[in-house]
Amino acid sequence: MPYIQFSATVFPKQPATDILIAELAEVGFESFEETSDGLLAWVQPGEFDKEAFGKIFLFHDSAYAIGYNLKEIPDRNWNELWESNFTPIELNPQAVIKAVFHKTREYDYEFLISPKMAFGTGHHETTWLMANELFKIDLQDKTVLDMGCGTGILAIIARKLGGKSAVAIDIEEPAIDNTYDHLELNNTDGVEVRLGGEEQLRENENFDIILANINRNVLTRDMSSYEKVLSAGGIILFSGFFATDVEIITATATKLGLSSVSVNTKNNWAQLTFRKP
Repeated sequence: MPYIQFSATVFPKQPATDILIAELAEVGFESFEETSDGLLAWVQPGEFDKEAFGKIFLFHDSAYAIGYNLKEIPDRNWNELWESNFTPIELNPQAVIKAVFHKTREYDYEFLISPKMAFGTGHHETTWLMANELFKIDLQDKTVLDMGCGTGILAIIARKLGGKSAVAIDIEEPAIDNTYDHLELNNTDGVEVRLGGEEQLRENENFDIILANINRNVLTRDMSSYEKVLSAGGIILFSGFFATDVEIITATATKLGLSSVSVNTKNNWAQLTFRKP
């Protein structure tokens, strides 16, 4: 399918590039590639909201110099393009996320990704932070919820680390299709996949571990729905926001009675873990 390509030069590059990625994602852009002087991003024509795009805060912030253009890119082999740029991601000395064609040393845990236009390959700091944090908690026989599952990689990691079962939810159909592909690719069962948002959470169901790698606005809006399905003593992991948003996320979580367990950051992005009493 064709895409609209956003091409920008950004100065200073950080943290402006990270902020711009977050703002573009909120108005429909679904894939990103950092360049030496800025950013490339893509959105399907039918998903492009010109009015919302024009209101992106960073375009009107005098602290940053951003020059950009938009052009339509004809249909092409996107998978081939992504495969050519996809590199293995080491989560820790034990684990790696890689494509089937990558040759790496042997790891205790190898999670396979088929690069497509879906968030969650592990390259983005928030996915890396969430995946790495999963290795620090006890997942044995735990029930897991992965909100905003993207590629499904977090649900897959949770199952491979001993999770009893998982539910993976995303509002995007391509993400759902990608999740099914990766479940098969990683020979992972015990994961139920649902299309939608927090309305897909069912009455009387509970989870020991909840993973929510989305964005600040969705997290603060829907956090009470997540808290309702988190078991007593359960753990919830949040990411998808900047380190400057930690106070906002923490304040919302605290109001719901959640207690802070840990705070992790990487390149201005943050990941928070909370526990329910």
